[in-house]
Amino acid sequence: MARDNHPKIRQDNKLQRKKALNKGADRLLIVTEGEKTEPYYFGEIRTHYRLSTARVEIMQSKYGTKEYESVYCVFDRDDHPNFLNALYNVNAQHRKHKNDNKELINFYATP
Repeated sequence: MARDNHPKIRQDNKLQRKKALNKGADRLLIVTEGEKTEPYYFGEIRTHYRLSTARVEIMQSKYGTKEYESVYCVFDRDDHPNFLNALYNVNAQHRKHKNDNKELINFYATP
């Protein structure tokens, strides 16, 4: 007689924790040159588009990309004396580092 069909076994199977079907949302880091305007601006975009479930961190010029899949560097072109060098430096980091999940991190520069 098959024990899998016993009511107690069927109930135990229903109560077992299910495995996650999806990976989850990407973790984004937005690094800004400005202290107030840019973080406020991106915070408002997050609110406007209702991205409350997305993990988006906005900080001013700090390092620490280990927790993210993508890093966006935002700086003002008008006030940046070495604009082209800054673009080159950000693009040179693209997919050169790994995050805590051992995935390559995407780096983007957006003036």
